[in-house]
Amino acid sequence: MISIMTCGDAYYFKFLKIFEANIFQIYSAHPTIYDLGLTKDQLNELKSAIYQTVTDNKYFKKNSKNCIYATHKPYCILDFLKKQANDCLYMDADTLSTEKIQSNLFSQFDIAVTPRHNKEKKPSHLKNGLLNSGVIFFKNTNPVIDFIEQWIQACARSECSDQEALSLLLSREVDLLNGPAIQKFGGLTVGLLDPSEFNDVSCSTGRVLHFKNAARKKEAWQQYVNAAATLKKYPRYILFKTTIARTVSRTLSIALKSPRNFIHNHLKNFI
Repeated sequence: MISIMTCGDAYYFKFLKIFEANIFQIYSAHPTIYDLGLTKDQLNELKSAIYQTVTDNKYFKKNSKNCIYATHKPYCILDFLKKQANDCLYMDADTLSTEKIQSNLFSQFDIAVTPRHNKEKKPSHLKNGLLNSGVIFFKNTNPVIDFIEQWIQACARSECSDQEALSLLLSREVDLLNGPAIQKFGGLTVGLLDPSEFNDVSCSTGRVLHFKNAARKKEAWQQYVNAAATLKKYPRYILFKTTIARTVSRTLSIALKSPRNFIHNHLKNFI
């Protein structure tokens, strides 16, 4: 069984309220929320299970690359796996789900991550890692727990954000940008999920939409709020819209990679 979790402090409370309602709408169950500094009144408004754990004291600061450390994440995930028996699907609180991700998607993985979306392959993004840690899956096993402890150590030893540390750690054995969808890290099976579907920073094609700038830019925040309201009122419309957009995007990608083969294969259907 898989449980969904996220983290947030008092500033992110406005996301947490929307996030838990969205998860309940899609999964018929509330997520688990890790409290990073919520007020008593905020805690009373949330319907999710609330956990707390000790993290480092730099998670909200920026490093020399001007990237938020966000190093609370591995501490919270580790604590979550140790406190209950379920596998963990971590999602950032500024994401919205458009449809349920079935647990059998993860059946062959110990860990699953999303490499950078095509929109995030500029040097300004890649300096903070070759993956986006906004959506990650971890199976609840001792080898995976050992891996997360390595992730924590990697965060502690350097100026790396949680994301860059995880990227560097996996990149010792996993080709995050050009490798196959299933790879090995030691004895662990690592899945690379399609970011356009499972961590969509374009907010147009995904089962999980990731509104990355919503905490910093008013325009992005309004886009997030509008999307959440539309998804709540017209979930089937949003599902149809994102599914069509994803299909068109993938078809165009295939066509651009090999136009001759694409035309040949499709002409066969009409001959």
